[in-house]
Amino acid sequence: MDDDGGGEAADQHVYTSAGSSPGRRGSAMMSRASTKRVSFVAGASVAEPPTRQQLVRYVSLQHWSRWGLLNMPVPVTIWFIIVSLLLVASHTQTSFFVQDALVGYFKNITADLSRGVPPDRVFSEALSQDLDGVSCTCACALQRNQALCEPSTSNRTENFETSVKLTQLSLLRHRSEWIMNNESGRDRPVGWDDLRTLADVWFWLQHGLVPEIWKQEPLFKPVHWRNFHPQASENATNSSAYHGRGILLRWNQMIGGLRMRQFRLKEDFCSIDHRITDRYAKTCHSKEPADEPYGPGVQSYAEGFMPEPNVLGAFDAHLDLAYPTYVATEKLEHVLNAHGWLDPSTDALHVQAAFVNAESDPPLLGRFQLSFGFERSGGLRHSIRVHTVSTVPFNTDLEWWLTVIWLLLVIFLVVRQVYRGISACKKHHLNSVFCNFWNIADLATLVYSFGLAANYSLLSAETAFTVQQVADLPAAPDLDIATTDVLRIYHETWDSALDRVLILADWGEWNRILLFYYTLLLTLQFLQLFRAQPKLAELGRVLINSIEDLIHYTVLFLILFMNFAFSGFMLYGLYLEGWSTGTQAINTSLQILMGLCDIVEMYEIAPISTLLWFTTFLGAMIFVMLNLLLAIAIDNFGIVKARAGTKVGVWTQFKFLVGDQWQRGLCKGLCCCCPCRRCRRDPAKPPHSLMLREIMHRCGYSSKERRRIQHNVLGPQWVRKAIEKETFACEKKGVESVLDIRQAYADSDLREMGVDEDYIDDLCKSTKDFLKHEYDLDEAREAQLREIVLLAQSDMTDMRARLADCQEFAGVHMANLAQRLESLETVIHHALQELVHLAEGANISTKGQVLRSPAARAQMDGTMSTLRSISPKKKTQSMFSSSWKGVLEDLKDDPEDVDGAGGRGRSRGSVRGSVRGSMRGSVRFGGGAGGGAPGSSSGADPEGTIDDWQRAHKRVSVTGKRITKSARDEWRGK
Repeated sequence: MDDDGGGEAADQHVYTSAGSSPGRRGSAMMSRASTKRVSFVAGASVAEPPTRQQLVRYVSLQHWSRWGLLNMPVPVTIWFIIVSLLLVASHTQTSFFVQDALVGYFKNITADLSRGVPPDRVFSEALSQDLDGVSCTCACALQRNQALCEPSTSNRTENFETSVKLTQLSLLRHRSEWIMNNESGRDRPVGWDDLRTLADVWFWLQHGLVPEIWKQEPLFKPVHWRNFHPQASENATNSSAYHGRGILLRWNQMIGGLRMRQFRLKEDFCSIDHRITDRYAKTCHSKEPADEPYGPGVQSYAEGFMPEPNVLGAFDAHLDLAYPTYVATEKLEHVLNAHGWLDPSTDALHVQAAFVNAESDPPLLGRFQLSFGFERSGGLRHSIRVHTVSTVPFNTDLEWWLTVIWLLLVIFLVVRQVYRGISACKKHHLNSVFCNFWNIADLATLVYSFGLAANYSLLSAETAFTVQQVADLPAAPDLDIATTDVLRIYHETWDSALDRVLILADWGEWNRILLFYYTLLLTLQFLQLFRAQPKLAELGRVLINSIEDLIHYTVLFLILFMNFAFSGFMLYGLYLEGWSTGTQAINTSLQILMGLCDIVEMYEIAPISTLLWFTTFLGAMIFVMLNLLLAIAIDNFGIVKARAGTKVGVWTQFKFLVGDQWQRGLCKGLCCCCPCRRCRRDPAKPPHSLMLREIMHRCGYSSKERRRIQHNVLGPQWVRKAIEKETFACEKKGVESVLDIRQAYADSDLREMGVDEDYIDDLCKSTKDFLKHEYDLDEAREAQLREIVLLAQSDMTDMRARLADCQEFAGVHMANLAQRLESLETVIHHALQELVHLAEGANISTKGQVLRSPAARAQMDGTMSTLRSISPKKKTQSMFSSSWKGVLEDLKDDPEDVDGAGGRGRSRGSVRGSVRGSMRGSVRFGGGAGGGAPGSSSGADPEGTIDDWQRAHKRVSVTGKRITKSARDEWRGK
C-alpha cells in the first residue's frame, strides 16, 4: 500500500480560499458543487452502515483485544513467579528477623570493668599438667554468721569429684582480688550509643563485646562448680566445641572468631604553617592508605601490626573462639592496646565475623560487621551491618518448580522473538524490530532474564563451595605449643572462609538489587499490555505526555528545594544534628515537606530567620509546587481525554471480544481437534489484522497514520481527531477529499474483500453498538458545531462566488448602461440644440428675451395653450399652422442642398458640427426659398406639409442614429 493513499485525490481536488481572485471564483464554485460536502457527523444514523473510519476503530479494538489476550499470560505468569520466588525463595522474612535481632543484640551490649579484665598472673598450662588435681568432696556454701563449711547433709551443698587446675585457681584469685578492690562491683557502663572517642570504642570492645561473645561472667558473680568440670575446662582447644562461646541469641553460632581489621592512613605534611605544627608537635595524614608495618611489626612479625598483602591499607588482628576468654582479653590489653594498635593514623576499624544459623528455615549463613569510622574532625561514626544468605539453593520443591517454569517461559519468549525477527527480515521490515521501543524492551528483558539465571546459578555454586569450606575448617592448634607460623596459617585458613562468607553475603545483596531492576523491566511488560486496553492506554498516555512537563517541574523543584535545604544548612548546621551535613539537611527538608518538623528547636536558634525560612518554604514548596504537580497531572489527563477519550473498560472490551469470537464461530474453534488448527481459518472471516490493513489502505492512511494506529488501541481515535481538526482549520490542501474517502460506507468494502454476508451484518451491528457505547455528548456537540460552521462556511463560499459573478455581470452591464446613458445624453443634447435652432427659425426666443411685439407673444401663448388642450392627433395638425407652418414649408426643398450644407458642417470633425450645420443649412435654405421672413405663411395646404414634416423628422432621426453610433464608437475607443 502506498504511503500517501489520498495523494491522487488531494491533487485532483481544487482548493480555493476566501481571498481567491474574481476570475477563479466561478471555477472554484463549480468544483465545490461537484465535490461531496464534508461532514463531521457521518454515519450517526442507526439505519446507516458504519463508515470506514468507524469500522477501523472497531476492528482495531478487536485486533488489540485479541493481541492482549494472547500476550498477557506469559508476562503475568512470569511476574507471579518472580513475586512468589521473592516471597518464598529469597527468605526475606527469616533474614530480616535474624538481622534485626542481631542488631538489637549488639546495640544492647554494655561495657563495664567487671568483665574483660585479664588476670595479673596466670599459671602456665605445663605447670598445671605436672601437678595433680585436688579432689574435693563438697562445695562450701559460705554464709554470714555461719560456720565455714556446712555438713554434707545440708541442702545447700552438693557432692562431686573433679580436678581444679592451676589456671582456674588463678582466675579465682583474680576474681577475689577484684571483689576486694571494688566492693561495689560496678562502674558506669558504656553502651553502643555512648561511643564518642577512640578510647570509648576500645573500652566497649574489651569490656563489652568480647566478654559477651566469650560468655564471661562478671567478676562480682559467684562461681558455679560446673565451671571446674573437665568437660567445661577453659583450656580446651577443640574447635568443634567452643563450650558456649560465640553463640549469639541461642541459635547463631560464630565461626572461627573475631577479625578486627584496621585501615590506616599515611602520615603527611600539614597544609598549615609549619611553625604551628612544630610548636604543637602535630602530624597530619593524607588520604593515601598506609602499606608499611608499624609498632612492634617494624622489628619482627607481630600480628595486627603487619599490613595485609591482599587488602591495601588493612591491618588484621584475630581473636579465636577456640581459646579461653583470658587469651582474648590478654591480647587486647597487653598486646594491642599496650603498643598503640589504634592511634591517630587509624581511619576505620571493622570488627567482622561469620556465623551460621542451623535452626532457621532455611539454614542461613551470614556475617556481621561493626564499623567504626574516625573522622578527621574528631567525631566518630559507627554502624552495624548484618547480611545473611541461604545455605541451600532450593529449600522446597515449590522453589525448584517455580524456577523451572520461569526458565521455560523465558525460553518461549526467546523463540517468539526470534520468529518475529525472522519474519521481519523476510519482509524487509527490520526497522520495525530494532527501531521499536517495545521490541527493544522485550530484548532487554530477555537478556536480563538470562543474566539473572546465570547469576543465580553461580551464586548457588558459590554457596555450596563456601559451605564446604566452612565445614572443612581445621581445628585450632594448641596454644602453648603452637608457633607463630602455625597460628598464622590457621588464621589465614579461617580468614579465607570468612572472606568467602563476606563475598557470598555481598553477592546475595547484589542479587536482590538485580531482582529489583528485573521487577522494573517487568513493569514495562505490563505497560506494553496496557496498550491493548483503552482506559489503561489512556492513563499510560497521560504518564508519557507528562514526562516533558515533569522534567521542567523537576528542574524547578530541585532548584527551589536545594536552595531551601542549603540555606537551612547554613542557619542550623552548627547547632542541630539534622542539619549538620548536606545529606542530613536534604533529609530534614524532605521530612519537613512531608510534615515532620521540629520548628521549636529551629526557632530557638534563629527566630526571625526561622519564621522567614519556614513561611517561604511552606508557601513555595507545599502550597505552590505540590499543587503544581497535581495541576500537571490533571492538565495532561484533560488533554489526552479530549484527544482520545474512551469509555470502554475491561469488562466492556471483553464482552465485545466474546461477541465477535462467537460470531466467528468460537465453538467450532474450541472443538477443533486437529493439531494445526486449520479448521479455525475461514477465508470468509479474515483475521482482524488483515481487515484492518485492507480498510486502512482503502481509507488512504499515510505511513505515519498507520504507525499511530498500530501503536495502541487509541490510534484510530487520534487519527480521526487529527484529520477532523485539519479539515476544520483548512491546514492542508486536499484534506477534505481524504476525509470524504474515509467517511464512505464500509459495507461495500467488506463485500469486495469477500467477507461473509452474515458476518458483515454482525460486524456492522457490533460497530454501531460500540459507537453507541462510546457516544460522548460533548464530542457530539463539538461535531455538530463543526458541522454548522462547515455549512456556514460552505454557504458563505457559495454566496461569495455568486456575488463575484454578480459583480462581474454588473460591471459589464453597467458599462453598457453608462455608454447608453452617455449616448442618450449626447442625443438629448443635440436634440435640444435642434430644438433651439427650430425655435430660432420659428422666431421663438431661446434666451428669455421679450418678443418684438405683444401680439406675437400673445399669439405664441395662445398656440401653446391650444396645443396643451387638444388631442395628439389635432395637436399634430395644428402644429402646421401659424409659426410652425413656415418652418415646415421651408424643409420641403431639395435635400441635396441640405446634405451639402450638412456635409460642410460634418467636415469640421465633430458630431455637434454636423448637426448644427445641417440645421443651419435647412433654415437658411428654407428662408431663401420662401423669399420671406421666417415664420410667415406661404399659403400652402397644411395637408401637403405633413409628408414634408415626416420626411424632416426621419432625416433628423437618421442623423440622431448616426450621432449615437458615433458616440458609442468613440466611448469604446477610449
